[in-house]
This record gives sequence, structure tokens and C-alpha cells, in this order.
Amino acid sequence: MTTPTLLGPVSTLQPWSEPNEIIFDFTTGVLDERITINRSSDGTYVDADGLVKVASAGQPRFDHDPMTGECIGLLSEGTSTNLVDAHRAWGGGWASSANFFRTPNAGVSPSGAMDATLYGPVSGQGSFDNGVLRYELNMTPGRYTVSAYFKAVGATSTVRLLPYLTPACVTGGVIDLRPGATQGNIIATQFDGGGAYIGSDAVMTTVPMRDGWVRVVLTFACLQAGLFRFRAFPYIGTSQLTGDGSSGLLIWGAQIESRGYVSSLIMTNGAQAQRSSEWWSAENLGSVIDQSQGTLLVEARSLRQSFDANDYFLSLGQSTGSTNSFLIWRANGLLRGYVNSNGTIAQTAGDSQVNIRDQFFRAAYAFAQNDQAMSINGKAVQTASGSLPVVPMNTLRSNVGFDVIFKRAGLLPTRYSNADLRVLSRL
Repeated sequence: MTTPTLLGPVSTLQPWSEPNEIIFDFTTGVLDERITINRSSDGTYVDADGLVKVASAGQPRFDHDPMTGECIGLLSEGTSTNLVDAHRAWGGGWASSANFFRTPNAGVSPSGAMDATLYGPVSGQGSFDNGVLRYELNMTPGRYTVSAYFKAVGATSTVRLLPYLTPACVTGGVIDLRPGATQGNIIATQFDGGGAYIGSDAVMTTVPMRDGWVRVVLTFACLQAGLFRFRAFPYIGTSQLTGDGSSGLLIWGAQIESRGYVSSLIMTNGAQAQRSSEWWSAENLGSVIDQSQGTLLVEARSLRQSFDANDYFLSLGQSTGSTNSFLIWRANGLLRGYVNSNGTIAQTAGDSQVNIRDQFFRAAYAFAQNDQAMSINGKAVQTASGSLPVVPMNTLRSNVGFDVIFKRAGLLPTRYSNADLRVLSRL
């Protein structure tokens, strides 16, 4: 018979009940009063009702599964800018030809407000037309992520997302918008790099939402500077729609980011906008932290597709980053675990690695004088030696601006055995 803990059922550990344990469970959707959220701008998240909502500066963002309403955890993201100046696809730099009708505030958006824009071909006009609703942007070389929320109206059943980069390079595909089992399925792709302008490693993903909405995400590499045109065509299956004057697409939440992965929606209304970096911290914990030993725990999902060598998720040290001493995944001479640029975690040279890009993982890291050990996802424990810091440890905090969904994090006041570390980190 297994014994439950905050990290799930395990067979060798008693429930955590040591007097000075510090456990933060973010899946409850309630912020522990000891935690401070550090973010100077608004930020969006999906609430339990499946709607996209706004958290003001300094307020937590508990993200939820948009279909089931399950609380996934605490969302913490780095800075990013929405290069689209009007996320509702009305006003700003948006335009369309006379072959398309466009109506603002024509449908209920994923925010629950009547602020989605409806567009489609006029009667008798085919929907595959370069004059379709579009947004233009001058791009320089680098990775970009394009995203928007779509919903089919009338005879429309799919959207063909097919952005264009001068001179004639397209990339994208066709996505099923019909509610039900096929909602969000990618039924066709077209990744035409056009030679030297768009990279061949473009990736398209979808996130089904409630009420028939789908968030479509396209990530690609711009190899040469050019004029980028956001285009999305109302389709029936894999064929263009012949206009009847009312069928088309509802669009909302359009976003272009100069980064290689998508982030939460940054709302704009006539000008580009930026979301600031954020992190959480729990300070003044010195009285309950054993300075001689302990076990750090984290369960999270990295939202990044690439990492810097010194990236980390969770640190234990002093309140300022420069004096942090024990870290999960940072190469600072004390800890033998860090994130490589390819998204794998390496404890020491030659040790086994675990890929944690865009997926949930669990890790347990134990420390004592000249004694360190870590297990990730229940894998074999990696050990090392290192002196304990001479500065008092009083703060548990996340990395500034790292893109993560935290499910749980904490500190146990004793150095758990290597066998227990594997159990604690087991998925």
C-alpha cells in the first residue's frame, strides 16, 4: 500500500511531516502568504472557467487546462513583446481587400467579452485571396512565433494559416476548428522555405479551447530580412470557402513574438506592448532552514525550447541572486546540475542526461557538507562533493524571467537518502 505525499504516491516515504519543511503546492490555485510575485506589468492566464483573464502587476497567474479547468500551476514567464499592435485584429496595422468583409465585436472571444473580429469572403468570392485579413511587419533574421485564436463561423470548418515572407516564402498549414474529437487537429502542412528566407524547421501546434476556439501557434526562423504578412484563410476542409456573405472566421488574440516559443497572450490596443519578466520568492525563511543539510524539491514544466548554460529553475540562498549558493540547474561550482543549451540536464561530465524541454519533470536535490546528490524523474542519482556556503540561506526563489509553470516546490530540512531521492522525483 502506497503512502501519498505532495509529489504523488510513493512507496518508501512517510508523509512529509518534519517540523521545518517548506512545501508550496501551486496546483491549489491559492498563493501561499509567504510568497511574493515579482512582475511589473499585467499578464494573462487561463482561469478555471477556461477564459483568458488578466492578472495585474504583482498578482499570481495560476494557469488552467482550458478544456477541463484543472489548475496546472503557477505561470512564470520572461519578458516578451507582442509585435501586433491590435490583438483583436481590428484597427492598428490590420487591413483587408474589398473581397472580404470584416466586422469588429462580432463574437464572444476566449476572454468572455464580445470583442472578437469576424471576417470572410464576400458572396461569390473565393477565400484564398491575398487580400484576406492581414497584418504586415518588417522582420529581421531570427526566430519568431506567430499565434492567434480562431473559431469557425457558418460553412467554415478549418483555417489555413499561411503567413508570407517576401519575396514568395510561405509556411503553415490547415487546422480543424470543428468542436469535438478533431478540434485542433492539423490536417495539412505547407512548410515552403522558399530557399533562403524561411528555415525548414518550422513547427505548428494547436491548443483547443472551449466554445470551439483553437489557439494556433507557428514557430519559424526568418533567415533574411523581409516584409512578413500574417494571413489566415477561412476554409472547408482543405479547400477554399466560397463566400456567402456571413461564413468566415472569428479571430482574437493575434500575437507575433521574436522568440522561438509561444508565451501567454500580451493584449494590445493600437500599439505594441511588452510583458515584463517575473519570478516568485519566499524570503525570511532562515529560522526554519537547517543550514547544514536539506533536500530541495521541484515539479515544473519548462516552456522554453532552448536554454543558456547557467539557466536554473529554483534556488536556495540569500534574497539577492548574486549570493545564491544552492541551485537546481546552474553551473556555479557547487551544484553539479545545470541546463545545457540543447535542453538537457547534465550533473557532471559524462553523466546521464534528461531532456526537459516543454514537458513536466520532477527533481530532488539533497545537500550536506561535502555531499550533494540529485535525481530527475526517478533516474539514477548523481552525486558530487562541495562545501556548504558560508552565507546564511534564507530565501527560496525562482529564476528571474525563466519561462516555467511550477506545480510544486519546497525544501525538506534533512538530507534524504539517495534511494528516497529517486522516489521523490519519480513521475
